[in-house]
Formats: sequence, C-alpha cells, structure tokens
Amino acid sequence: MSEQIVSSVRGRFETVLVFLLIAFLVIFPKGGFKVAGIPITWGYLLLFATAAVLAVVNLSHGFATTRKRWLVMAASIPFQAFVIFVLVFYGFVSLGFAMSILVSAVAMPWIFIIVFGNYFERARLDYLMDLLRKGLLLIAVYGIFLFIYRLVTGDWIEIPFLTVNYGDLGGLDYKHINRGGIFKLISTYNNGNIYGVCVLMLLPLFERLEKKGWKVWIVKASLLLTLSRTVWIGLVVYELAMQFYIRR
Repeated sequence: MSEQIVSSVRGRFETVLVFLLIAFLVIFPKGGFKVAGIPITWGYLLLFATAAVLAVVNLSHGFATTRKRWLVMAASIPFQAFVIFVLVFYGFVSLGFAMSILVSAVAMPWIFIIVFGNYFERARLDYLMDLLRKGLLLIAVYGIFLFIYRLVTGDWIEIPFLTVNYGDLGGLDYKHINRGGIFKLISTYNNGNIYGVCVLMLLPLFERLEKKGWKVWIVKASLLLTLSRTVWIGLVVYELAMQFYIRR
C-alpha cells in the first residue's frame, strides 16, 4: 500500500514538473530577470534544479544508463571540446553569449542524454506530446495577435517576469525586429528569428501530432509573419522535404 502511495505521489509530481518545464521552456521561455546583464529564466532555473536533483538520485543508484546513451555522449564530446577551446583561446566579448554557448553545447547534452535519459524511457510521452502540441499552437496564436496589436496600436503587451524578461521591459523595439516600421512576429520569444527557428525545429513533430490542418496553418502563418528570410528559407526547405521525402 505504501509503495502505491509513493508511486502515485511521484507520478503526480512528475506530471506537474513536465507541465512547468513545457510552460517555461516552450511557452514562456523569456520569463525571468537579469543578473549583471545575463538573463536568468525560470525555465533554465527549473531545468538545472531538476537535473541537479536527478543527478544526485542517479549517483546514489550507481548512475546506471544505457551503452547507447554513452556512445551518443561520446560522439558529442569533440564538439564540446572545440567550443571550450575557442572560448578559452580566442576569448569572448559578451559573458552572456559565452554562457549561452556553453549551456547549449556542453551542459544540455549531458542533461538530456545522461541525466534525464532513464526518465525519458518511462515518461508519459502522450502527455508530453499533448503539451507540446497545445503549447506550440498557443504561442503561434498569441504571436499573431501580438503582431496585429503592435501594428494597430504601436505598443507591445509586456508582462514582466513572464512574457518578457524584467531586464528587457520597455526595450522590445531594440531587439532587431523592426522591418521598415513593421515589427516582426515575436510571440513570447521577444525576437522573430529565435521564435522562427525554435518553432521550425518542432514543426515536423507538431504536424505529426496535430490532426486539424487549420491549426497547422496557424503555426505556419506565424512563421511567415516573423518577416525573417532565414525562417522563410527554413519553411520552404521543410515543405519541400515534406512533399518529396517525408510523406513518401
């Protein structure tokens, strides 16, 4: 009976944790504050806190993981070493940029492949995929609304610590999003290019999960409104790949 209670509590805790991670890594990725000019977001804080706890749990159980995961990790180590070498040898101008590179190229692979690896294998993928599907549609709808709102009113809707970093409050116009007086679609990502690239990476998964075509077109329309040539090229390549390779 006690094992069932523990299992039930753990299951509910993991459900809430997955929801919060999707909320603050996908839906509100810029929410947070700055320390010495370095953005600290709720999503990254939650991610690293979760990884630290799981790392301790894994260590207490001998840190067992699959051979395939170690092979994948070994394949990424040369790239990580190269990134560290470049930063050390050539130096850097922006501490925030250097930290973002280290987090993306070095920390994230270890977190997702090794620390989170065993938990992904028993995760409720249906729940995770449903959150991703709804989350992507939500940021696309909000992005289109915000694009029209800025075009009509000349103002932004800013919710500090949530849709915009507190340190960037009032400064969205300076995020390199002005296209001749028309501002890019930025949604909650505060930058059209960043929004576009992030959504493009998840678009194949979204189109696979979402059965209603009009919702897929809402997401694609949001990509067009980023007014980003990089995103447009990515969308064209995606459509060609879908038509001539993936669907076949």
